[in-house]
Amino acid sequence: MFNLIIKDFYIQKYLLLLYFGLIFFYFFTDLHISFVIIIVSCMFVINSHYYDERGKTNILLNSLPYSRKQIISSKYIGTLIFTTFVTILVITLNIILQVVTKTPTEILSIKNILISYLLIMTFTSFYLPFFYKFSQQYLLIAFSVLFVIIMVFANKISALFAENLDGIYNFLLSLSIINLYSLFTFIVVVCYFISWLISIKVYENKEF
Repeated sequence: MFNLIIKDFYIQKYLLLLYFGLIFFYFFTDLHISFVIIIVSCMFVINSHYYDERGKTNILLNSLPYSRKQIISSKYIGTLIFTTFVTILVITLNIILQVVTKTPTEILSIKNILISYLLIMTFTSFYLPFFYKFSQQYLLIAFSVLFVIIMVFANKISALFAENLDGIYNFLLSLSIINLYSLFTFIVVVCYFISWLISIKVYENKEF
């Protein structure tokens, strides 16, 4: 499975320079440091799947001695590895910038890192199962239809959300910060593993 993870990095070897450039560009903008980690990591997930689909890599992979479970698992594990790599790179550049400029910069706290991981895992949990189940052409149509529906019923959706907002807000206020983070971490981790299992099931039943 390690070679499958390396494959995703190798295929995107030129994009890695783009990712590095985006991270470096952050230091000259007002963007929050966590936002850059989230955007770059999500781009890695999207491009990892895109290049497999565009280059018919899935056909080649299924002819090699890898199980479909290993192929899918490499995507989920690779996402966490890449996010860790990006986080370490951001912290390193942050420290270097502080030493060179002798100017205090934004510190990446444990809270920021946790939120970044949770949001990336949430995105991956929804993205991969859908894009393994359906072709990109059908998904583009589906998301376009969904967008139109949301725009048409925007007022009703907004009203429904407003009705339940107070209850949600009061519930969150009743929790301590630690309990709140623990709850969301548990929910996201469970969703991540459920998504992992769903993607394996979908991919095992897929024909190439």
